[in-house]
Amino acid sequence: LNDASLFGPYVCRARNSLGVNHAEFTLKGFRMIIRDKP
Repeated sequence: LNDASLFGPYVCRARNSLGVNHAEFTLKGFRMIIRDKP
C-alpha cells in the first residue's frame, strides 16, 4: 500500500501529461488531414 500511495501521484501525472500530448498530436493530425483535402 505504501508503494501505491507513493507511485500513485507519479502515475497520474504521467497519464495526464500523455493525455495532453496525445490530444495535441491528434489535433495536429486533423489539421494535416484538412490541409491535404482539396
